[in-house]
Order: sequence, then C-alpha cells, then structure tokens
Amino acid sequence: MLNALDTSGAKISAAAAQVVFLNGLISEDTVASLYAKSKLAEAAVGQYGAKKISEHITEEEGGKVRKALAELNGNKIYLNPKWWSGGQHYYDDVATVMHELIHNVTGLTDDDFISRGFEDFSNVLKTKCF
Repeated sequence: MLNALDTSGAKISAAAAQVVFLNGLISEDTVASLYAKSKLAEAAVGQYGAKKISEHITEEEGGKVRKALAELNGNKIYLNPKWWSGGQHYYDDVATVMHELIHNVTGLTDDDFISRGFEDFSNVLKTKCF
C-alpha cells in the first residue's frame, strides 16, 4: 500500500520524528499555507484565500468532521482536539496521524489517495496496518 503512494515505512518514521503537532482550533495560519510546499500552492490561494485553519478544521465535509489537517511536503499537523477520543478509539486516532504523516511525506492530497484506490484512507490504514 505504501509503495502505491510512493513512500515507505522508513520515510514515514523519519517524518514522525520531525512532526510538529499544532492545535487547529486556535491556529491563525491559513489553509492555503498547507499547500505552500506543493504544486497546488497557487490554486490553494485562489480556492481558500485568507481562510484560517481554525475556521476550516471545524467545518464538516461530506458529513465527516475534520480531525486533522496536514502540511503537504512539510512537517506540520493541525489537530482538532474536539474529535480525539483517546482509549476507546485509539486505532482510529493512530490511523488519522499516519494518514496525515503520509500527506507530509508525499505531498499527496485526499483526492490523490482516492485516485490510487484508497477511498476512506484512514479506515484503510486502520484495517490493514493496525
């Protein structure tokens, strides 16, 4: 599965050692900044403008809440602490972090995951890896 996403466990492990977790509910950074190190930077500025991560992370998308957002080709992961449950849903949370780390490492978007056959990617990670 990781090969299909042009990454490896070693790359993800290295990224995990460098990751910076931030509280997305209070972040003043812009959504477009998540794309600044990717080929989608210009399009993201056009799509999101000056919209803040703190606004974006609280919106539902397709009936799902946003638990986290990652900087493509970067080391930042913004968490929405409202949706982190701890013990009872531990593997869901771990899969979400892995999902975001893969964004950091590969620069791939959720649409890229889907185009490579991995719809509901966090759930795929949970069932195949944990």
